Amino acid sequence: MDIIVNYWAILAAGVANFVIGGFWYSPLLFAKMWMIASGKTEEDLRKGGRTSAMAWGFVGSMLTAFVLAHFVKMLGITTVGGALPLAFWTWLGYIVTTKLADMAFEGQSKVTFLIYVSYQLVAFLVMASILALWG
Repeated sequence: MDIIVNYWAILAAGVANFVIGGFWYSPLLFAKMWMIASGKTEEDLRKGGRTSAMAWGFVGSMLTAFVLAHFVKMLGITTVGGALPLAFWTWLGYIVTTKLADMAFEGQSKVTFLIYVSYQLVAFLVMASILALWG
């Protein structure tokens, strides 16, 4: 089965994911709460290879958009009404379950878990909508 995806839509969705993440973890929203819950300080963030982390975050955003675009195409989704359930179930099945294991085995706090999975839910909803409407 050949699946043809719109690479401009993938780029837009990936950038949207990255921007949402930047906003989510900014002082405007959850930066302080996340730092406290994860035991990080501003000094830790300054010295911790932030540029590399952001580059990997962008790569991850693009890869997520690429895979989600394939789901959207395979299922023939062309509306926001179709995109939102796909985003929710994909998020629940892959993001929440993975982060639950991280929380349990790595001792992550429930607060960091909730901040992360809520960001991912918003990002998935936005990305799937972009991909459905423009893909």
